[in-house]
Amino acid sequence: MKLKELLTGLSFTLVKGNLDVEITKIEENLLMLSGGELFPYFSSPLADKLNILGRAIRKGVRVVVVSSLPEGADIPEDVTVLLTENVRMFTLALYGAWYHRPPMKIIGITGTKGKTTTSYMIRAILEKAGYKVAHASSSCLYPAGELQMREHGKPFFRIGNLATDFYAQCIKNGADFFVAEITSADIQYHRVDGLTYDIGVFTNISLDHISPIEHRDFEDYGRTKAKMFDLCHIGIINGDDPGIPHFTDGHIRQLETFGTDNTCTLYAENIHLLPNYGRAFRVSGAVGLDVELDMPGMFNVYNALAAISVCRHYGVRNEDIREALLHLTVKGRMEEVPFLPDRTVIIDYAHNRISVENALKTLRERNPKRIICVASCDGLVALNRRHDVGEACGQLADLTVLATAHCRTENPMKILQEMEEAIRPTGGKYVVIPDRVEADRYALSVSGPGDVIILMDIGDERHLDMGEKRISIDEWEIVRQVRQQLLSEGKS
Repeated sequence: MKLKELLTGLSFTLVKGNLDVEITKIEENLLMLSGGELFPYFSSPLADKLNILGRAIRKGVRVVVVSSLPEGADIPEDVTVLLTENVRMFTLALYGAWYHRPPMKIIGITGTKGKTTTSYMIRAILEKAGYKVAHASSSCLYPAGELQMREHGKPFFRIGNLATDFYAQCIKNGADFFVAEITSADIQYHRVDGLTYDIGVFTNISLDHISPIEHRDFEDYGRTKAKMFDLCHIGIINGDDPGIPHFTDGHIRQLETFGTDNTCTLYAENIHLLPNYGRAFRVSGAVGLDVELDMPGMFNVYNALAAISVCRHYGVRNEDIREALLHLTVKGRMEEVPFLPDRTVIIDYAHNRISVENALKTLRERNPKRIICVASCDGLVALNRRHDVGEACGQLADLTVLATAHCRTENPMKILQEMEEAIRPTGGKYVVIPDRVEADRYALSVSGPGDVIILMDIGDERHLDMGEKRISIDEWEIVRQVRQQLLSEGKS
């Protein structure tokens, strides 16, 4: 394609070369260059140090897009250089022109908890309404085509690294919407610079991600999340969470709220428990409909309200909202896994105080004989979680099995010791089994009729990062194996 055909309506300065050159594709990954490409150069001290631009030119790129040229850059005469203020935004526009597709509407979701489930709900509703939806969450990449499960520990969504290529896939596949889970780290480390959101959602906020390598304090954490709303046309926040306005005031152009108070733009009333421990409720305010969820917990009522608040802006019928939410489940998020008929197993991602408390209190609604939980905390992140998770488990579970998960380069026994120091004063029963697989097996094997067993913290992840090793784990398979063992022993 001729370069000049891509540039209609875009703001840039031609530094050198000409616009009549032919390019083979847009490619931002240095390793994928083979000659003839347009190469967006995302300048940074590290990129300059590694001479990324020079290496790209030596690989034969025809056009480079820069916000500034590295000092001493040697650009051959046959390379066209375009100067633009924001290379990321420019690149996203180029992808749209390349695939002859209008820009996707981007929906960003941030918050301490509920981001993943809310993103799945929004995708389900929009797909039910007939839209083609791309989706980036903490568990998957879905470019409106083949599902790509995320591997823990690998950056799954980084504009300016490999994700504008993912964005291009979404456009190529004809996506109408891009639903993206946005973490504070994504904002803090400029992974999503260049995105402009049609709608931004703030699910909730609580103390988390405070550590030497994350956020220095809660104020920094909240202020970082609020920056997303500077780039949103509409900002939708949890009106029942008193902490959010402290951070978002002055950042949101058009504000909407959801919650249980009738002053919210959209609110839930007549909330009641269903026989399957899901929730039914009436949505009132800007939308009026009755909703049933096959998902436990009040927190999922909030997630559903957030999703409905978004989707109402796109003309989705009430029938489509109701049907999409009725049977939706999200893998590894309060997911019930087949076990024995007289006891229940749940796999969940609960990994901080609020999520552990929500999960255990929700399970208590089932009036179980006992709640047995497996709990762990990751290394090198949110150091306060060790105390909070240990204390919450001791107070709310009947038996806690402390285990290791993603200890990374931290000493796993140090993490377990800190959790044990928090659980001990509660008087709650606990055992320490460092190996996560053996901990899961123990919790399942000692269960009895009427018990609920919840395996927390890992969720849908399939690997544990242990020092320099990455260990495979499949908690669904562990449950299946223990089930078979107990059945063979006649313990059902």
